[in-house]
Amino acid sequence: MRDLVANDPGNPRAHFEYAGALDYLGREADAVLPYRRAQELGLSGDDLPRLYVQLGSTLRNVGQLNEASKTLAQLESSARVLPSEREMRRVHWVRGEMARLKGDNAGAVAELAKASAMLPARGQVIGPPLPHGHLWFATALAQIKAEKPTLDY
Repeated sequence: MRDLVANDPGNPRAHFEYAGALDYLGREADAVLPYRRAQELGLSGDDLPRLYVQLGSTLRNVGQLNEASKTLAQLESSARVLPSEREMRRVHWVRGEMARLKGDNAGAVAELAKASAMLPARGQVIGPPLPHGHLWFATALAQIKAEKPTLDY
């Protein structure tokens, strides 16, 4: 993957894919600069919303919550220009996870519930490469932390 970037350093998609590979390997801190470079070089099309989600999530994971919020605002702005339920679901999901990390359990529950309500009826979630179960788990975790379980036993 590094060769792809070295062979075509002006290609935003090469930097984006390299950042995604680093992210996948758990090297999130190393992924930030290639994501930023892809953005600087003008990544566009369907990859741009993915960049915002992946970079926002990565920034959240490395503790840069303010930068993650700014990145999500860019995603939300682009989603308004080209309305997509999928992109708005991504915004709510990452915001919910960020709220949970900040200890804002009520905010996490609200955002994750919005994201869950936007899931397709079945199948793989289009967006972050995670199945429905991951979003449902995040929502349940936030509800438990907020002491608002949805099931009665």
